[in-house]
Amino acid sequence: MTPFSVWFLIVTFAIYFVYCSASEKQSDVCSKTCSSSMNDSYVTDFCHEHSLQVQGRCCVNVTRSHRILLGLDVQGCGLSQLTGLFTDGASLQVVLLQDNPVKNISRTDFEGLLELQYLALPAGSDCPGGVDAWETTNTTANETLCLQELDFCLVHNVSCPSNSYCANTAPGMSECLCLPGYHGYKCLRKGTFPTTVFTAGMVGSTILVAGLLWATQRRNVKKLV
Repeated sequence: MTPFSVWFLIVTFAIYFVYCSASEKQSDVCSKTCSSSMNDSYVTDFCHEHSLQVQGRCCVNVTRSHRILLGLDVQGCGLSQLTGLFTDGASLQVVLLQDNPVKNISRTDFEGLLELQYLALPAGSDCPGGVDAWETTNTTANETLCLQELDFCLVHNVSCPSNSYCANTAPGMSECLCLPGYHGYKCLRKGTFPTTVFTAGMVGSTILVAGLLWATQRRNVKKLV
């Protein structure tokens, strides 16, 4: 087997592993066993109202090439943490998390969720990002409701350095990104990022390492023979 063949197999396996992991995570979150029924769920009502599909605990928009997760009901699912729960939830609009023993909910748990309209948390929880990150917040004895996520950059008039702009990353979180045509530290370098050179370097390094491993292992095999 040539070094190029080894490298090709490694890259192919990595892509397949990432794809399978993403699909499995979305399938797992939709098939969780929970104490609450989906019959009277707000997620189910949201799904029917927008002519979407209910799949397990999820509301999804299924097209020929995509399966977009828009609603998630994990009430009473025994969740103790939220880490990794929203891996494929960038388009989530409705999330129900009541009746879970989740502690120390952080806004970073919701990183990448920029379209939330209705977030229901366990009683005693605070809305991620605080009240300024939402149009309306409401706390009752049974839940905490966070309604209509706001654009943090606009609400707080976030100022970014020259050649950059503010972008939301999560409820109550933002970062400054370079404008097109700029890159590097504080976006001071003009021009596009040298993707071709960077990729060529990475590929070359991978091939070199694969070649060294192949040659080393080949030598050991010969000695054993």
